[in-house]
Parts: sequence; structure tokens; C-alpha cells
Amino acid sequence: MIAATGRQGQAVVRNLLAEGWQVRGLTRNPASPAALALAAKGVEMLAGDLDQPDSLLPAMAGAHGVYSLQDFWETGLAREIAQGKAVADAALFCGVSHLVYASVGGAERTAGLGITHFEGKTQIEAHIRAIGLPATVLRPVSFFENFITPRYIKAMVDKGVFRFPFPGGRPFQMVALDDIGRLAARSFADPDRFIGQAIEVASDAPTMEEFASACGAAIGRAVQFRELPLPLMDMVFGLIALAGKSAHYKVGPSIAAQARWSRTSPTGGWNADFALLDDILPDRMTAASWARSIDWHGLRKALDA
Repeated sequence: MIAATGRQGQAVVRNLLAEGWQVRGLTRNPASPAALALAAKGVEMLAGDLDQPDSLLPAMAGAHGVYSLQDFWETGLAREIAQGKAVADAALFCGVSHLVYASVGGAERTAGLGITHFEGKTQIEAHIRAIGLPATVLRPVSFFENFITPRYIKAMVDKGVFRFPFPGGRPFQMVALDDIGRLAARSFADPDRFIGQAIEVASDAPTMEEFASACGAAIGRAVQFRELPLPLMDMVFGLIALAGKSAHYKVGPSIAAQARWSRTSPTGGWNADFALLDDILPDRMTAASWARSIDWHGLRKALDA
């Protein structure tokens, strides 16, 4: 399990453990609080660094499967590509039976649009295919969890406002991290069905107003949607990049390019097949059930601690 201590990684680990898998987690620091918490749940935490490919081999030796995930905002494009290829190469070398790669929705249809944080995933997907590694590609759409950052929590809990650069009245596909973890576990459990598949993964497709209403119901106050103007978003993300804070906030100018692309389709640019998902992931979350799962007031209090 690559990036086991991150939010997506923890969701995958949680679902693998629930299905009875023995899990190894790769981390740069096995003594970190997040790594120790996973170890306490029975995860074998091993030291490794995606920038040092040889360090990946001990973790993959004898493994049935590998879940591969890289973070563009932490690494930048070139390192993300190198890391993703290194994981695939190590998995092939170690005879891993099944790699599940966490890509992104739209990876196969956004070339040339300036969405830099998608481009590396497209190249990693191509490398996995080129080396003949048995693999499933999961392409998540926009995470529900993007909206529990401090900025969104304060705006919704304190002011009852949800701002986002997408028009109201149109569905926007979103996915819960736990649904990604659930589908990853099912992929490993049923390789005959999932190897060779590339699946765009979504949980629900609320309008912005419906999402704001779901969050408001969970918070206990009305939350109103207001469309964020693209020029304002451009300015804010540009300033964040100039300040060298893109990795911290996981945003940058290419998010503006993504926002423009999102407006070109009826579902936010995303294209998850809900008929397929009804078959392989029928128990996925809705916007309302996800919002109810969040401790909004606890998260808000933690920001002031």
C-alpha cells in the first residue's frame, strides 16, 4: 500500500482490513503518529521512499497486490511521473499479481488543456499498459473531502456559505474517499473482473445547491451556494503559487484550467458510468450520507485549538 498514511490511503487500508487482507504500508517515517496508528490496527508498516526505487522492493516482495498513489502537489509533475513508473516497475520485478493505480477522472480526455496535475497520471497509466503489468486503473472524480478544508469548514459552519467555481443547477460528480477504498478492495478480491479495466469513480452527482443543502442539514444551519467567479479564483490560486504554498493547500494555476474544463460538460467534466457503478459499487455514499458522516462542529473547533 503506497501512501498508506494519507487520507485516500487510509480509506483503502480500512477497507482492505475489513475484507480480511493482510496489509503492508509504505511510509518514509514508520515512527510517525499516522504510521503508528496504522500499525496498531495490524498494518505492517515498512520504510520506503518513492524517490528511491530500490527501497520499494522489500515492501512488494511476496505481495499479491499493490495500491499505487502519488501526490502531484507534493512532488510536481516530473517526480510524480518518475515515482508512478518506479512503483509499476518494482511491482513487475517482484511478480505482483495485481496493481490498482489511483489516477484521476478525465485523464484520458484532457490532453493539452493545461491541467498539469492530470498529465502525470496519463503518462503513468500509459507506462503501466506498456510494461504489461496486470492492473486496474481507478479514476476518481472530485473528492467530497475537498470540502472539509479549513476554508470551507469556516465558511459553511460560521457563515452558511458554500462557494465553488461551477454553475448552479447542474449536476457535479463527486466521490467519497471511502468509496474509492471500497472499490479498491473489491478490485483486489475479484481480479478476473477488474484487471484491464479503467473505471471513473463517483459516488453521487448533486447540483451545487443540493450539496450545500446536504451540508447544511448535517451542520444544523442553512448553507447557501454562491458561484465563485473564475477571475477571482485565478487571482487567489496565482497568489498561493507565488507564495510557494501550492503543496500546502493542494491548489495552483492548473486548478483554474480544470475549473474551465469542468464547465464544458453537463456533469462537471467528469464522466462516471453510474449504471456500471450501480453494479460494482451499489452501496456507495450520497452527498447527504457523506455530509452526515462528517463531524463538522468538531472540525471547526479543532481549527481554533
